[in-house]
This record gives sequence, C-alpha cells and structure tokens, in this order.
Amino acid sequence: MKRTLAFILILVLALSVLPGIAEGNLVQLPRNETLAYFGLSWGTASSYNPLEAGGNVGMGIGNGRFMVYESLYMYNMLTSSNEPFIAESEAVLSEDGAYYTVKMKENVTFNDGTPCLAKDVKFSYDVHNTALFPDIVTNNPDVPSYIKEVVVVDDYTLQFVLNQDNYNPLLAAAFLATVPILPEAIWQPRWEEHGPAMTKLFNEDTVATGPYKHFADDEARQILVRVDTYWGQAENMFGKLAKPKYVTHEILADNDAGAIAFGEGRVDISQQFLANVETYMNSMKDENGNSLVKTYYNEPPHHLGWGMPSMVINLEKPGLSDFVVRKALALSLDYEAIATNAMSGYTAPMKMAYINAYIFEDYIDWDNEEMQDLMWDTTDLAGNVAEANRLLDEAGYLDVDNDGMREMPDGSKIEWKASCPAGWSDWNLTLEALVESAKAVGLNVVTHFPEMAIYFNDLYYGLADIGMWTMTPAPSVAMPWQAAQFTMYSKGVPPIGEFAARNFNRFHNDRVNELVELSMTETDMDLLREYYTEINTIWLQNLSYVPFMYRPQVFQTTYEGYWTGFVSGQDSTDIPPMLCMDGAGIRELYLLEPTGR
Repeated sequence: MKRTLAFILILVLALSVLPGIAEGNLVQLPRNETLAYFGLSWGTASSYNPLEAGGNVGMGIGNGRFMVYESLYMYNMLTSSNEPFIAESEAVLSEDGAYYTVKMKENVTFNDGTPCLAKDVKFSYDVHNTALFPDIVTNNPDVPSYIKEVVVVDDYTLQFVLNQDNYNPLLAAAFLATVPILPEAIWQPRWEEHGPAMTKLFNEDTVATGPYKHFADDEARQILVRVDTYWGQAENMFGKLAKPKYVTHEILADNDAGAIAFGEGRVDISQQFLANVETYMNSMKDENGNSLVKTYYNEPPHHLGWGMPSMVINLEKPGLSDFVVRKALALSLDYEAIATNAMSGYTAPMKMAYINAYIFEDYIDWDNEEMQDLMWDTTDLAGNVAEANRLLDEAGYLDVDNDGMREMPDGSKIEWKASCPAGWSDWNLTLEALVESAKAVGLNVVTHFPEMAIYFNDLYYGLADIGMWTMTPAPSVAMPWQAAQFTMYSKGVPPIGEFAARNFNRFHNDRVNELVELSMTETDMDLLREYYTEINTIWLQNLSYVPFMYRPQVFQTTYEGYWTGFVSGQDSTDIPPMLCMDGAGIRELYLLEPTGR
C-alpha cells in the first residue's frame, strides 16, 4: 500500500508545474524541466549584480558560484586545487614569484554572443581597486591587496602582478577562482554613467559567460533560464548543455517551511539544515520502494564536513589563560552528544587537529610521536573526563565549598560565559552541551546568547570569555595554509580592544608565525607535511581554540523524483557536493539526467 501511495504521489508531482512571475504575467514552469532549490535566499533579490556587497543577490550569483557568472578557475575542495574554467591551463607563477601568467580558452563567449577577452578579465579585477574606480564598494575589496595589477599580454593572455608589499601567492591564486568575469563593454559605460552606484544596479539582463541567466523573479521565486548558446557545451569544457532548462529558488518563510516543501517534492536540492534526514529517506520512496532522498554519504555523517565551529577561548581571562583549564575543557567535551543533539549526526568523529583531518589528512604526519603524545581519543569520554579531573586537581582548581563546582586556586569563584548569537539553534545546543561537559569536571560555564551585533563586537574585539566561531576559512586553494594564518598568525593583528578579522583571541607564538611564512611559498609536500605537523603540535600544546564538530560548507540534500545523477561519496568521482554551482561542484550539474517522471 505504501508503494502504491508513493507511486500516485509521483504521478501527481510529475503533472505539476511551478508558478512564477515573468514580466507581470503568471508563467508555468514544467516541473520535469526545472531544477528547484531552497535554502540559499530568504527574501526577494536585491539585484542580480555580481558586484553588490551586502545585499540579497539573486539565485546562482556570487564569488565562486557559477550558475550565471564564471571565473578563470574553479576550486575543488576534494583535490585542493584550482581547475581551469575560463582559463585554458593552470596559472604559472614566474620564477621570481612576481606574477602569475594565465592563458584563456579562445572560445569563451558572453551570452550576448560577444567574445570574452583578456580586456574583460582585466576590467573584472580592476573594478575592485578604488585607486582605479574611486569610492567603489564591491564584494571583493581585498583583490588589490594581493593583486597589484593585471596586465594584458594579448587577447587571451594575462599577467597578474602580485603586491610585493603584501606578498601572498596563495591568496592571490584564490581570487583567480572567485572573481566573476564581466563584459567590459557593458560595465565600463555603467561606471561612466552611474559611478560607484553601478554596484547597486539590478542588472536584469545578466550578460555573462555562465550556463544560465536571469529569467524572472518576485517575492515568491527566483528563476534562471538556460543559455542554449552556452560556450561550455564545447568539448574543451563540459561537452554538453545542462539538462534542466530552468533553475528556481522558492522564497519561503523559514526552515520549517523549507522542510515541508522538500517533503512534498517541490525542492530538488535543499541547502538548509534538515534535521533527521533518515526520516525523509524512509518516507520519500519510488514505486519500487527505493529512497528518492540522497546525501553525499548514505549513512552518518551524511554530509562532507569542511568547517570546524569551535570554542574560541579568551587567553587573558583568569583561569582560561591557564592551559590546564583549556585542556580540561577540551577533554570534557561530549562529542557524541554534540553530534546527536546539535548536528543530527552530521559530523564525523573529531580528530584533534587544527585543520580538517579528513579533507587534509595527507598534510599531517599522524605517526609523529611528539604530536601523538599530545592527542587523545575523543570517543573515550569516561577516560577523558577522568584525565581532566586529574589535571585540575593537580593544578589546584578544587571544590573548596562543596557546591559541586571548582574554585580558582586563590579560592575565587568561576563563571565563564560561552557565547553565540541568539537563534542559531544548532550552535545554541552545542554551547549547552559545553555547559554540561564543563559541569562534569566541575567548571562553571554558562551560556550567553546575545543579539548578533553584540556577539560580533565581542568576538572581533576579543572580549568574549568563550566565543563560538568557525575557525576554518572558506574553501580555496589557499587551504590548508590559510587555516593557521587565520587562527594563530599574530603579525598584523591588533591587540584586544581593537577590531581583528582573524586570530580573534590574539594567540601569539613566534614559531607558528615562522612556520606560516615558510609554508606560504613552499611547494614540496614533504616539507609542507613537516611544517603543518609542527603547527599542529604547537596548537595541541596551547589549545587556543577547540573544535566542536565538522560542519559542511553547504548542506546538500537532494530529491531524485525528477533528476538523478547527484554525486556520492561512495563513488570514485572527485566532484564535490557543492549544490551543482559552487566551485568545481558546477561539474555535478552536467551529471544530472531527467528521471522521466
């Protein structure tokens, strides 16, 4: 009976259409030609402008998001490399390290039929430079910090000259895979007419090189339509057009509404935290009883972890400044409770490393004895709690008044606030788990869930006792190098009380600074492994922050009622599960085939 009902549901959905608004008229999109999303936008698009900073930019547009605009390269988190996109081959760093040379494919065109040339690429980087475009505010203001100048060699060759005053070839290379390429013939006149305000133009025509363009939008939905003349169907790129003719994003009120939409088969790709995905797997089946719901892994953790939300510990707060206390807090963590209650099991067992030990496993020498002596098995909670209690007892943190909570060695009371924004439900649950873990070793930690503005002020200015933040930079070719630079490199970081965009607790270690600088330009894998292993050892000796979980960069849960072919961690593919649009995940779009329903 269940199979019969499922089959009837599929037939009903196959006959359904998706409503939308186009030029004021209601249009009906055939469901079996439409790839439907949820979880990427929570309101009407402010624009489809790839330069807009801080707005709710429309579907498929963003740095490293390639549905509409494309970059020279696409980053692949599974291979830690930039793959050629508009570029023909990898970027070549000159022998003196002064510039990258990039050669472009010669068949790339914008969707208005005009060729994409080196002058367009140069403009696309120059436009972020306020020395060339005064007072402009874009979503890539740091480009000129690392790329001083872009030189056109010929129509299809460029040199990206690196900023010697802020030399960093890794971060420069990261921008080669994120900056959207714009047609100079359209955007230069816009600058001349509108000046800096051109970043706020709606940009309805979306003249770009990508496989889709803007079609329609209103308060209920954003719609893209396929570019059937797309250059990428050539053999030197994807070799075909993507099968979905339309791409839509439904605008819903909240996660609950999104969960209902997914359960009704209205969404093919959900990028939201869907708790207990097994429920959907077991209830949404085809006529043969096979589940129509898919995640990257068939079993927990289901999703590919990237970021590491962590407790960022105030190194100047009495008690927390003591390594023994930080180690005790780390040992006390009940990772199983965090995984179950806060993450619905969507995190792999934690391995104590400052970088993601699964994605960047080859960058650490796990047999290093000095490092091994500092690590612990995060699944042995009873043993870890016993060790934490032993450390605290020996250091003089004792329960002198028999109230179940330890006091400082001088007898003063302990209360440390663990903070994250109110309403961040999975993070709120994580910090509540921290409170219980700390209580198990007699340490008084309380939750503090302020409004977002207050929280970020405390985090950036180094004022929080324990702040929660993802201490993993976004995916780019600068990883894993950037992980230590973001979390522990102290040069250029102002003191507590002043704004800092990284190293929030102002950790300082001269050897870490040296290792970060050495690894920035090193290419020998054996040496890199040596450097990163030493950094991990120093991190374990200090524990300035402690990870709670591995969290996906995106949550990709897919429904295969209408489209099949989504990537799986069980396959041999090197295509990451990035929503068929982010980085090298755009390749997944070309694996999709209609189910015929």
